[in-house]
Amino acid sequence: MAVAAETGRTTRETANGGRVALTNRGAQRVAVVDVLLGSITVSICLLAVTIADAPIASTVGIVALVPAAAFDIHHQRLPDRMVAAAAASLVLAGVAERIIGTRLSSASITDVAVGVLALAGPLLAVNLISPAAMGFGDVKAGVVLGAALGLGTPATTPPSSLPIPTTALVGLMAACALGAAVGLLRRRRHLPFGPALVLGAAIALCITPEVFGR
Repeated sequence: MAVAAETGRTTRETANGGRVALTNRGAQRVAVVDVLLGSITVSICLLAVTIADAPIASTVGIVALVPAAAFDIHHQRLPDRMVAAAAASLVLAGVAERIIGTRLSSASITDVAVGVLALAGPLLAVNLISPAAMGFGDVKAGVVLGAALGLGTPATTPPSSLPIPTTALVGLMAACALGAAVGLLRRRRHLPFGPALVLGAAIALCITPEVFGR
């Protein structure tokens, strides 16, 4: 974001690569939205760590996607570099916590894969059917968040049944509910889905172990 000192205006990149001018009040609103999104996400993740005993790595993966989600609000796209940075943060935090901690002792590659499939799979299906309705950036963000949720809360396996990725499914449902609620309030059919995905994942990480058990 660049500031034009001679006019007192701020410019913002649009989804198609152009730039639009913002008034000082508009720039302040942008900053407030970004701070609110980050604050709410971090607060929920802290609750997940303290109340639900969620792994630090899972919260790192979710919080690391906040910049991409904020970008999505203003530009209607999730940059690959930001999503990749969040994925790298999740991997590094997971490796570090596995070495020095115990919260990831029960998680496995299968749990991560099942979480990714449960969260990103439906998003990919929607993207293939209607790319205008679901961007591929949302799918890639869903992969990171699904991995974070699978890593944080291993799938439950009832007798004679496949693993159930409860946390990832709760995250997806929470994201859809949040997106629908914002759409109804703003009376808009097309909204950036990245923020809802991030908040939905944070909510799921916080409440699922307490409601459904690990």
